Amino acid sequence: MSAAARKKLKKRIVKLKRAVLGRAAKKRVVKYSTLLILVGLSCLFLALSSIYKYLNQNYAWAVEKSSYPTGTGTVTMAYAVKDGERLNEIRYIIFDKSNQRVFIYDMSPDMVFDVPGGFGYEKIGTLPLLATLKGENSEEKLTELLRNTLLGIFSYNVDHYIVVQNKVSVEFNRFFIEGNSLKALNPAFIHDVRSSVSTDLTLKDLYEFSTLINGLPEDRVYKIAVDGSGAILEEMSDLSMDSVLARERKSIAVLNGTPLSGIAGRTAKIVENMGGSVIAVGNTVRKFETSSLIVDDLDSASALFLKQVFGISVVESKDTTQLYDVSEVDRADMTLIIGVDIANKLY
Repeated sequence: MSAAARKKLKKRIVKLKRAVLGRAAKKRVVKYSTLLILVGLSCLFLALSSIYKYLNQNYAWAVEKSSYPTGTGTVTMAYAVKDGERLNEIRYIIFDKSNQRVFIYDMSPDMVFDVPGGFGYEKIGTLPLLATLKGENSEEKLTELLRNTLLGIFSYNVDHYIVVQNKVSVEFNRFFIEGNSLKALNPAFIHDVRSSVSTDLTLKDLYEFSTLINGLPEDRVYKIAVDGSGAILEEMSDLSMDSVLARERKSIAVLNGTPLSGIAGRTAKIVENMGGSVIAVGNTVRKFETSSLIVDDLDSASALFLKQVFGISVVESKDTTQLYDVSEVDRADMTLIIGVDIANKLY
């Protein structure tokens, strides 16, 4: 082979090597680029997943999301600002989704109401102090007292609660009541919510309720100062019109199975305010330690609603119940017997 031919062959080999190396380099670039993209997408997914979990976690002493149903297009909420052993602000908020309106009832902390649990008439602002007398976990007792007291005042169930520490109340009100939604993206604000706001709602839920309040025209948000104790508010009758109890039209008997007087009457008032048709109110012949709900249809939405609102653990069918000494069982579609186990919620 001549020198010229060898030189030409050598050039071809060099060119071929470069081509091979070039293709290999391109493959490596594509390979590593794809890997980097996959890693980036994985990190993004994990970040979004973490944010979602964070927004949906519960805060402070709430151990689980509220399981209280509304049975309607209506959601109710207890809202309070706590400063030490006193509540500075107390609100009962009604979100009427069906009619696109919100009612915000403001109560002075110095107003006196009947506090369930055997406390009698006390200033509503003293609930944190009263809660400390009820057990070790005074924070859980506070939410229980707050919900039960508002249940007694308005004769309407309380689905959710928010208790805000006074030190963050101004900022939280700007977010929740005044609609400054950008605060939900502020890490410092989120930290304050987590450490200083006790609720059975997630941050995502709080944002949605805030959006509902502030997305309505001003004339659809009613701010009302409560000036009396135990008054039946006219709005309640409107709210009950689309409830499960109103739609199913089950006849309901309410019976007091405890030695405490007035339990059946209070319970009947609550049931009626939630759209129920109460046909009988009275006392049982014997004492019931455990509350019971006796129904004609175990799958009834009304049965589930009453069970969860009042925390009834025993639900029986009229066809199989052994409570033959309760005559109202035959007369009504549903019989609600209040036992000792939940009496403090109502008395």
